[in-house]
Amino acid sequence: MTGRGRYGDAMHQPLDSTAPFAPALAAINSRVDEGLRTDAFFAAINPAWLRDAVLAYPRRGGKRLRPALTLWCCGLAGGDPERAWPAALAVELYHNWTLIHDDIIDGDATRRGLPSCHILLEQAAAAQLPEMSSARRERFGRDQAILAGDILHGWSVAVLARLSGAVGQALVGRLASRVTPLLISGEAQDVEYAYRAVVRPAEIWRMMFRKTGVLLQFAAEAGAMIGAGTTDPLHPAPRRLGRMARQAGIAFQLRDDWLGLFGDEATLGKPAGSDLREGKQTLLFTTALAGLEAPGRQRLLQLSGRPDLSPDELDEARALVRHSRAEAVLRRREERLIQAARAALLTFPDTPWRRLLADWLRFVCERTY
Repeated sequence: MTGRGRYGDAMHQPLDSTAPFAPALAAINSRVDEGLRTDAFFAAINPAWLRDAVLAYPRRGGKRLRPALTLWCCGLAGGDPERAWPAALAVELYHNWTLIHDDIIDGDATRRGLPSCHILLEQAAAAQLPEMSSARRERFGRDQAILAGDILHGWSVAVLARLSGAVGQALVGRLASRVTPLLISGEAQDVEYAYRAVVRPAEIWRMMFRKTGVLLQFAAEAGAMIGAGTTDPLHPAPRRLGRMARQAGIAFQLRDDWLGLFGDEATLGKPAGSDLREGKQTLLFTTALAGLEAPGRQRLLQLSGRPDLSPDELDEARALVRHSRAEAVLRRREERLIQAARAALLTFPDTPWRRLLADWLRFVCERTY
């Protein structure tokens, strides 16, 4: 396909399945950038500051792990990854929609080192409508960012619908009827848990699948369904690769929770113990509460949700979590998930696509930042 509104001439350069992981991922990153830059969907968005807000997160790049997962799963399932480009772009756009709404809900001022979408729009209001009060500018930025996120969601569906035939129709239906309600349900649960005094670890576990695992699962399934030429997500290839991606997503979240308490501030680029300072109900935190006696549980609750937590108090909280055995329990669970994901990959023949996906899995699950 060529021309504005499709994927640009750069999209015709074939994917190199024999390239090492980092160059292969970088090539996908640049091709995603080109595909988004040349797409005509956003041309109808007005005013210009709203269009800029819609494009802000996609233009900032990111690791682009979800498009790579879609393309490489297509190759592993026996297909030509070039055919999976609409799905790869769609999952990236969809992911960016969720980031905008996440940042609004969490009140995060930055994303990838730059102002978050609602802050950008607040700044636009200050420039375009200087007579606004600061409170009204803040509301304007938030309200307009919600709309920018909605446009990104529509854009993702429009791109996915460019897949021709029954497989494309099946994927659009699966995104709308399964992924979206599950993902939003997971986000709703995450918001709800911040207001509850007691959250059971099993509730957090289910929320993590919905909020983190379901989109990764879809990204893998979509590529595999295109590669295998099937409309059935329970066909062996999409079923196994979807499970692998779901397990990787939950392992990723477990690692993210661990880093949120034990990670190094200089490496992470955010305050040490940020999850604890925010009072976030992570699986690590709720498992620690369940494993402590009453005095330790009460003390950990006292330390949670305090932005002014001192280094000594952070060390105390870490010691309580370790004493509860929650850290060891969840690191073992994380390792089991990673091993299961690797085992799912090993059910496929040893090809360059499988080796790229093995590196993808290692990159996602064994990160230290």
